[in-house]
Amino acid sequence: MSDTEYGACLAACLACTAACERCSTEALKGPGGAFVDLTRLTRDCSATCWFAARLLARRSEFDVDVCHLCVTVAEACARECEKYDLDHCRACAAACRRCAERCRALCQLV
Repeated sequence: MSDTEYGACLAACLACTAACERCSTEALKGPGGAFVDLTRLTRDCSATCWFAARLLARRSEFDVDVCHLCVTVAEACARECEKYDLDHCRACAAACRRCAERCRALCQLV
């Protein structure tokens, strides 16, 4: 696998982590309990993408395994974010979709 493919996946994972953190922070500002599922999923997605990025950066033997999980979590997070017509949710959903695409592509190259 080329450095370009790894780099693209790593960048997408990091961008998704940042978008999820922003979305989670904004969701916490909402009315009590209104965004429970959104907050939970954005936090899970951020943690999963961050972990994937760390493994990708060091070319771990488990990076593809974690990328499979990242696809699942990022797609779930995108679906949840797409329920809300809020800028931070739209940005998060787009970052999650890109991350899932890049991780899926990397998994298919192995």
